[in-house]
Amino acid sequence: HVMNTLAGQLVRMIAALNMVSREPRIAAVYYRHEEDPALQVPCCQQAASRGDYRTLLLPLTTKIAALANVMLKQKAGSGHAGGAPHGGMLTAIRGLKWTKSKTAKRVLVVIGDTTPTANTPRAIEKLVTEFHTKHNFTFHSMRVLSVQQRMTGPQLKQYESRHLPNYAKIAKLGGGTSIIGQFLRTQNTAKSGQVAPPHSSSDNFRALV
Repeated sequence: HVMNTLAGQLVRMIAALNMVSREPRIAAVYYRHEEDPALQVPCCQQAASRGDYRTLLLPLTTKIAALANVMLKQKAGSGHAGGAPHGGMLTAIRGLKWTKSKTAKRVLVVIGDTTPTANTPRAIEKLVTEFHTKHNFTFHSMRVLSVQQRMTGPQLKQYESRHLPNYAKIAKLGGGTSIIGQFLRTQNTAKSGQVAPPHSSSDNFRALV
């Protein structure tokens, strides 16, 4: 639901970006496993043999409706228990055809809802710091909460400190902003066996833009 909501907001996002940029382009990278061989755990190494991808890159484009259509076809995947944001960022940095203009903004928004692969936090910090300080990239992050009830105060801080501190660190080291997007699973607003629509999705993605 988080992925679908993001795809559904892309047209509004590009309209907003057109107000502050001469030629905004948007890409998407889906990450399930690590790409750096030194950081891979067994399931990362076995992904291809299972017909899975480690990361999936949708190139930078101005054709936002077409990009959104492709994104809407993506499914939440079979990645390992932890997330692989390092693999996603590495793919974006290496694989996208970034403009060489010295005045252009190079912005990554990292969206995650779980603890990164166990051996990657230091590598994440190194990658973000290098490309922010040496290559003029800005990194923002969105920490996604998909929970039964909306969290506030101590409850929210406890959840974040356990699961999501690395995403806040990405923004801190990358010169950006970290926000929280809450997407609730509620039994009384969804059909049996289904997940309810995101809570305040408009607010979440207005903040993201």
